[in-house]
Amino acid sequence: MSTLKGLRARRDAKLAARHLDLTVPGLDGVVARFRPVTVSETQREAKKVEKWKDEQAANLHLNATLLAAAFEELRDEYGNILATGLSDDLVAEFAPGIEGASGADVMKGLFTEDFPLFTAGGRLGEWSRGAEVDADGDLEN
Repeated sequence: MSTLKGLRARRDAKLAARHLDLTVPGLDGVVARFRPVTVSETQREAKKVEKWKDEQAANLHLNATLLAAAFEELRDEYGNILATGLSDDLVAEFAPGIEGASGADVMKGLFTEDFPLFTAGGRLGEWSRGAEVDADGDLEN
């Protein structure tokens, strides 16, 4: 393995070990756990909505899509895993009646209103950038 590939693998392993828990509004003690989203994921998804006429709808969809991409599991207040990944059960509970519901639809249902969704997406983005910087910095030491 080349030195560069080895460094990337170490960095990816460090990022995979990190997670962010965000409280789910309206579900007492339930947290959603997320992995970091990469800059390239963010740029790719942002490009898909950049020409939308409704900027708020575009930003809402971008946040929901990134949250869905990074979603790992739901945990109760004791740390017990309630659901992993975007299972059919989560789709049925948080995006009922939406034919072909996407992960973004589930996140919109999970965070219920625009403001909590924007807040969660913003926290994930900010935390992800910090996690990347930390992982890069760890490799320098």
